[in-house]
Amino acid sequence: MLKSLTVSNVAVIKELSLDLEGGFTVITGETGAGKSVIIDSIAFALGEKGSKDMIRTGESRSEVTALFSELSEKKEYLDEIGAPPDENGELLISRTLTQDGKSAVKINGKSVSVSLLKMAAAALLTIHGQKDSGILSEKGELRALLDRYISNDKELADFEKIYKELCECEKKLERLKASLSDREMMLDILKYQIKEIESARLSDVEEEEKLLRLREKLRSIEKITKNVSVVKRALLDNEKGVSASYMLERASSAVRALDGVIEGAEEIASRLDALRYELSDIAERVEDESSIDGGEDPERRLDLVEKRLTIIRKATKKYGPEISDVIEKHAELTQRLKELESGEVATEDLERQIEELKMKAAAAASSISKKRNDASTVLNEKISAVLRELDMPKVTFCIKVQPRHDGKGGYVFDSFGYDDVDFYVSPNIGEDMLPISKIASGGELSRIMLAIKSCMLVKSGEGTSVFDEIDAGVSGATSERIGLKLRDMSKSAQVICITHSAQIASLADCHIKISKHETNGRVESFVTPLDRDGRVKELSRIIGGINITEKQVRAAVEMLEKAKIKM
Repeated sequence: MLKSLTVSNVAVIKELSLDLEGGFTVITGETGAGKSVIIDSIAFALGEKGSKDMIRTGESRSEVTALFSELSEKKEYLDEIGAPPDENGELLISRTLTQDGKSAVKINGKSVSVSLLKMAAAALLTIHGQKDSGILSEKGELRALLDRYISNDKELADFEKIYKELCECEKKLERLKASLSDREMMLDILKYQIKEIESARLSDVEEEEKLLRLREKLRSIEKITKNVSVVKRALLDNEKGVSASYMLERASSAVRALDGVIEGAEEIASRLDALRYELSDIAERVEDESSIDGGEDPERRLDLVEKRLTIIRKATKKYGPEISDVIEKHAELTQRLKELESGEVATEDLERQIEELKMKAAAAASSISKKRNDASTVLNEKISAVLRELDMPKVTFCIKVQPRHDGKGGYVFDSFGYDDVDFYVSPNIGEDMLPISKIASGGELSRIMLAIKSCMLVKSGEGTSVFDEIDAGVSGATSERIGLKLRDMSKSAQVICITHSAQIASLADCHIKISKHETNGRVESFVTPLDRDGRVKELSRIIGGINITEKQVRAAVEMLEKAKIKM
């Protein structure tokens, strides 16, 4: 149940805290007092999109906090989606909205995504209103209502796996047939591309980098030759015999001659030898790094390198951008060629696989369809009975579950099977059954939605249900029947109703009034839980308007007494 609601800086509400009980709660108040703001705040807290226009004028942000308790039946689901209740079995949802249009969500103090919030909200609370009745004209929504009642999530999940595999195979077949329609042309193109890549003889992914280094050497051959010669003469070889290596060798011998004369002579000589070896290694490395293998004429070698680089660049420009990409492209084209050459066989395999999947899908969808039809048979009578209680005595209600056919003896599938689900109604005896959206008035739609919800609520284990002016467009007697049904529903789930009906308000377990007053030059909304005297006064206002008479007060008292008798 929704245990408490706190709203800050939303429209006419500056600060509002609402503590709620289980059972049946009504919220009443004059037009413009802020009832719709409470509904919008609850919807925002549970994932609906917020607009910066909802932020109270002059404030930088809005915040709505909703605390849910008694979640033992929802715990497994909430744990699974990553929104577990705390140690007290409660879930605290907090959502803020700033002037830049950005919102932030926390569940039990942990930041979460709006998508996760919506998943959690689906198990916690549902808002129903006149606009909600619009779903009665949407086939997908009608199917979802029926499936929710059946609780066939596992069957639908199993079917969806088959359906996805079927869709993938059909797409593959479509692509294959499209390619086979131009098979000869595609074969020629693929063979040409494969041959073109193979002619480039690309196998080393580092070849281009190596060739670029070699080209630089070949372009600098004179510079290399001259400077390598200088290094060698200076460090190792010199026609006059005076090189760094030679002088270090002389110095080493001279120091050793002083062994026994000066301390550490051998160590010094060894260090000089090490320097000589290091210089020798440097000279050899410079020569090795500068050498060019092959022994060919440098100009001819440079010409060959340039030609090879041109071939590589042509291939990478067309199939690259890197050599590794060209190699991968060759493998891909080869596989496509193989598939195309064996296209007829692949087509037959796919067609056979598709037929097998269609049979599996039909069997799984048939099981789902049977559950829908069985449930519809039960619901048709239940909902019709409730509608008769709601002052629609001649109504006949029918849920039609009809499979979609493709005209060739097969079924048309979607992610949920092959059924179309429609809700039909005949308001009076002798009238044809027609889709609800075509014949029902606003008041009738509200009652039909209430009947549907009341029949499905207990079965689906729905959490809190909020009804927003579901009594709109109906008479006083009908309002009382609606109130009795809402009170009946509240025996199995928390029901909150925003209403202008005194008949509905009198039947509630708890009555909350919302009003607005001017404070410091600004209008603010306030909520007040009503005791019996407060309820009498508020019911009298609803019955009579501004000037309340004794007769209206007596009527309000009578309503409350009558409600007690009917409990």
